[in-house]
Amino acid sequence: MRKIGLLAASLALGLTGTANANEGTYVGANILFAAQSEFELSGVALSEDADTGFDAQLGYQMKLTDHINLGLELEFRSFGEADFANVLKMEGSAFYFNAKPKFYVDDDKSFYVGGLVGLGSMEIELNTSSGSASDSDTSIQFGVEAGYEMDSGFGFNLGYKVAKAEIQTVDFTYDGVYVGINYLF
Repeated sequence: MRKIGLLAASLALGLTGTANANEGTYVGANILFAAQSEFELSGVALSEDADTGFDAQLGYQMKLTDHINLGLELEFRSFGEADFANVLKMEGSAFYFNAKPKFYVDDDKSFYVGGLVGLGSMEIELNTSSGSASDSDTSIQFGVEAGYEMDSGFGFNLGYKVAKAEIQTVDFTYDGVYVGINYLF
């Protein structure tokens, strides 16, 4: 019973607002568009446009200096489906642990540019008329982002990111533009 109370208190403290509007727990979601899916096997690469994907994040943003914050987050990412000439369909998803430094470019600490680097696990499913196969392995992702954060806690962002994995000697790459919204508690 005591452990439940400690857990509830920790969660409540993590979700309450702080004196600094740019620091605290946050949730976010992005829509991924203009995405490309690519896989390479034995030097032969195939690339195709992917359907619209999405991702969702839960993280904590902390102040490092007056104009630099660091977000640490967990992310689920769905890459959408890519259809390679009606012969092969590829779908992917991933979980990442990301580090996201933000550099505020105004004195109000509203506008920022930032980066993203993440490590996680990507799962790929390939479907053909004769069957399907799926597997997963370690994945990295990196990207850049610009955004605007309001005093109310809501923020909006626009960015570009790339995710890569090598699964059973096949190199998979997903990249594209995203637009998103987040809320800082």
